[in-house]
Amino acid sequence: NAPPTFTLSRGVVAVPEAPVVLTRVVPNFASDIRAGPDSERGICAANEGQNCVNQTVVFVVDYVTVSELFTVLPSIDAWGTLRFAAAPSQSGSARVYVRAEDDGGTDPSS
Repeated sequence: NAPPTFTLSRGVVAVPEAPVVLTRVVPNFASDIRAGPDSERGICAANEGQNCVNQTVVFVVDYVTVSELFTVLPSIDAWGTLRFAAAPSQSGSARVYVRAEDDGGTDPSS
């Protein structure tokens, strides 16, 4: 099972310092999300262009360098949307380490 691949469209998301919690939603932060190569997904002959193996991709945040900058830690959903809430009256920068995982899929013909 080859690992999923993805592209981060932006490496930096800036949030101004504010006295209140600032919630951010950044659509398409991750794009080109693929659950392994086409050969692994198994293109069906009967349904040309459709995947035989349905693999689900999830993003896992492994580490946030300065977690106190957030009231809700960053997360990326299966569609690539980044979500987080910045802590009030905080300033600084944080590095977020994220990876994608797939579940290995299921074969609907079995």
